[in-house]
Amino acid sequence: MPVFFRLLLAGLAASPAFAAPRQGLEEKLLAVLDSDPSPQNRAEAALGLGQAEMRDSQALDALSRACLADPSREVRRQAALGVLSFDGEVAADAALACLKAERGASVRRDIVAALALSPVHRDDSDVTIALASLLSGDEDASVRQAAARGLGLRGDLRALPALKKAASDPKAAVRRAAKAAAALLSKPRSLARRTGKRIRDQFSAVKGRDRCLGGAGWCECGKGPMHPRPVCMSRADCAHTYANSYRPLGYVCTWDGQRP
Repeated sequence: MPVFFRLLLAGLAASPAFAAPRQGLEEKLLAVLDSDPSPQNRAEAALGLGQAEMRDSQALDALSRACLADPSREVRRQAALGVLSFDGEVAADAALACLKAERGASVRRDIVAALALSPVHRDDSDVTIALASLLSGDEDASVRQAAARGLGLRGDLRALPALKKAASDPKAAVRRAAKAAAALLSKPRSLARRTGKRIRDQFSAVKGRDRCLGGAGWCECGKGPMHPRPVCMSRADCAHTYANSYRPLGYVCTWDGQRP
């Protein structure tokens, strides 16, 4: 990524007077995402538009277009994750549309993991239904496995029938994930004791595995021009997200304070 673009993002985002140039920065990020020839620049722009200071309908529309149509897998990944940082039904529908249209299995897997743990879409039954449909509808075993894990962590009992069916999946990893998720959902009191509440807000969690659901840990990425929100996810998913999304952009990620 060109140095000037990194410095632009880092300087404006860190400035005490950030509120003043916010509109100008958003316009630059939107322009980069829509038309910059560099996939790295477009991915960084998508990452920036998903930050709290940038969330408005224009940013959501741009991210939705990018996750559906950008030729770069990495840009689509970052755009979809950016869409998931927005709350509301429109954002949920856009994220599900991105998931349905995505051709890359690794991107679908990352969308599934983020969607399952997103606190702003935590109680959306359409998300549960969409994840459950992947257990039998996605051709990639890693996506089915991620869907099973995510359904177990969401705590939505409506996923139980699909998880029990997935316990007969041809792939052993999917079968194990489905059985573990079904067992977790079958013991809601145990889940409540482990989380302290029915489900904690994953993004507000204190660092450490004890504040994340199930076997998830605190995946945090920094030392880049932006500071993405930390999120609870498995160590394997954190490592995958780091290797495919953040390391190419110069970030350093940790999982519960360790290398993922």
